[in-house]
Amino acid sequence: QDSEARQRAHRRALQLAQTRYLAARAETDLDGRAMLTGIPAGDYWLSTLEIEAVVGDAHLRWDLPVTVRAGATERVELSNLNALEPQRPAR
Repeated sequence: QDSEARQRAHRRALQLAQTRYLAARAETDLDGRAMLTGIPAGDYWLSTLEIEAVVGDAHLRWDLPVTVRAGATERVELSNLNALEPQRPAR
């Protein structure tokens, strides 16, 4: 029962992240670059929302804070160094 409640809370958190709290969405090009414009200054959370990027045998996800400063261009590099550890299926 506790597991079911956690799963419901998890699904609800993902739903809110994709609707109410979504500031922008981007897809990368083949070189892994994306650009977001018109984002107001502030603190944000950059996330793949549990969607894995598949690169060869690697399955990577990211969740990291990003601060956008007024009048500045912010660059964020997503790499295996700042990726989350891949989740292993339960055995």
